[in-house]
Amino acid sequence: MYSDLRNKTIFDFTDDDYYLHEKVGYLSLEEYLSGLTIDNRYIDFLRLADWTENLELEREAEKQLASFCKFTLDYSDLKNKTIFDFTDDKKIIKEILLGDSRKKYLSDLTMFGRHHDFLELADLTKDRKLEREAEKQFKYLYADFGGLE
Repeated sequence: MYSDLRNKTIFDFTDDDYYLHEKVGYLSLEEYLSGLTIDNRYIDFLRLADWTENLELEREAEKQLASFCKFTLDYSDLKNKTIFDFTDDKKIIKEILLGDSRKKYLSDLTMFGRHHDFLELADLTKDRKLEREAEKQFKYLYADFGGLE
């Protein structure tokens, strides 16, 4: 079932309209497929595996695709990472940067901003694992305010 993931897409593993709409959005299937890279496939499979709690799909994506990708979705030590470690999607980056250049964004980035942007990236990409890790790793920022709820 999970053989040759380099030539498959999330459409081969789910027909959940909500998930597919959230992932693909307004793109037609042809537009989605035309922009699909090995990195996108890998990330899409990991996110689908997380969404559906499918450990077998996660293991197979890691085994078959991780070595070909520049993004490994390593969620450790987020305080030393930025959204650029997790995506190169121009539409997503533009939405998060709100018109700032990459240089300005990075020079103005605070820990609170980093936390917010990881949560926004997680929301835009439906990456629940990134959301959980950001909440966990940046919880200390809100200790003086009674914590995160």
